[in-house]
Amino acid sequence: MPACDAGPVRRTRREARRPAAAPVRIRLARAGTLPSPVARRARLLPRPLPPRSRPRRVRRPARRAGARAGGRAGGVPAASRAGRLLRGRRRRAGHGPRDGPRRGPPPARSARSTRRGGLDRHRLPDLPPDAGRDGQRLGGPGPDRNPGGGAAVSRIDRRAFCRGAAALGGAALAAGTLRPLRADAPDLPELPARAADYWERLADDRVRCLLCPRHCVVGPGGRGLCGVRENRGGSYYTLVHGRCCSEHIDPIEKKPLFHFRPGTQAWSLAAPGCNIECRFCQNWEISQARPEQIEMWERSPEAIAAACVERAVPSIALTYSEPVVWFEYGRDIAAAARTRGIDTVVITNGFIEPEPLREWCGLVRAIKVDFKAFTQRFYRDVCSGDLGPVLDTIGRIKDAGVWLELVLLIVPTLNDDETEIKALSRWILQRLGPDVPVHFTRFHPMYKLTNLEPTPVATLERCREIARAEGLHFVYLGNVPRHPGENTYCPQCGKILVERLGFTILENRLRNGRCPDCDTSIPGVW
Repeated sequence: MPACDAGPVRRTRREARRPAAAPVRIRLARAGTLPSPVARRARLLPRPLPPRSRPRRVRRPARRAGARAGGRAGGVPAASRAGRLLRGRRRRAGHGPRDGPRRGPPPARSARSTRRGGLDRHRLPDLPPDAGRDGQRLGGPGPDRNPGGGAAVSRIDRRAFCRGAAALGGAALAAGTLRPLRADAPDLPELPARAADYWERLADDRVRCLLCPRHCVVGPGGRGLCGVRENRGGSYYTLVHGRCCSEHIDPIEKKPLFHFRPGTQAWSLAAPGCNIECRFCQNWEISQARPEQIEMWERSPEAIAAACVERAVPSIALTYSEPVVWFEYGRDIAAAARTRGIDTVVITNGFIEPEPLREWCGLVRAIKVDFKAFTQRFYRDVCSGDLGPVLDTIGRIKDAGVWLELVLLIVPTLNDDETEIKALSRWILQRLGPDVPVHFTRFHPMYKLTNLEPTPVATLERCREIARAEGLHFVYLGNVPRHPGENTYCPQCGKILVERLGFTILENRLRNGRCPDCDTSIPGVW
């Protein structure tokens, strides 16, 4: 028939009570045609069926007489709709719902069709061929015995299993047989401990640590912020003496130390722990870990020194984490190495008290301080530290005559301000002199600062220009391979003295620590 204008559509009284237009999702739900997530994402919404033409749900008659009494034949309850949904998948075509207990052996299943490496996790191992499946116990005659000596196993349906599990869960909670909470869990075995230095006893078996400026006050059974020093019965102990978590032979340039025996190797090792938390830490897996959380192995100071002699490694580097928090271990390593003619170098954040620092300076040949920034705000907000004690440490190292180098990681938008770099360069020149090597290194997203981009090379070059303009003689760029800023130049004639490619020395033109062209003395340990 041709289309025509039939005028306004009249609504029945029943339809008049309905809202004129419901949201799309509600209308589709009423029509029984709510689309799948894939269809919704593709915006392929099917047209809803007319309300009158929607098929009505018809209750199917029970297949067996036993099912009319509220269950299936054999006394097995009918599966509920929730139970069918929990199964998470439909039965394959040709396999309708079972009306009673399965007769005969289960259908054969291919090993390839099973999960977890081809093993059928639903099948009990080594079942006898005549194992019962109708609620009988496995093992042959008799409802209460298993002649084969194995555990008696009975088959139950899903509903009975769920009811039993719910009841068992409540009973287990009441009886306290479940796994205890963390607070009630048994204590871990005590870690090997050695008496710590630099602490004082307080009232109520508390102690105050005097190793670093934090001065942690630790109660019985507690630990300092570093996580490796523990109060046991009112005495303070270190948990990492003689045990390291990282060990490797590195080029000395990797520390980086550019004016200390260039081209040689260093036996580098670490124990866990740190007394600050830099959000950009590249070794956070060990520096922010407790001894129980990472693998450790025994390595005595004497064994380390002997290994260096055996392998002709001239130096030992205390590095990777923070040697301040395992001070006793590092001090004993340096003492053992000194007796065998091995040098020790320390890579530290400089957050240490004057007295233990004085011990260090009497045993080690070089210290590299990781300068974080030249503002108190950066130390407080980004590193949970304090700038003042670090500046004091750097000055004391210089005064003690130990070779010193500084490293500043330039983090974009946080410590790359030109005014700050200029102020830092002036402080170094006035307090330490022009010959202390300074390394500006490139930041890469790490740990908790993955939202920032790597430092632009142009920013590092600008920092180097500012420092050299302020009068510093040896300013380097780090984490920028093949850059001219890796090389050592004579401050008098400007010639290349040590040419580097990453951690590799391409050419060393120094002659007894002097420039071969103008005979200028170059400070360092050569």
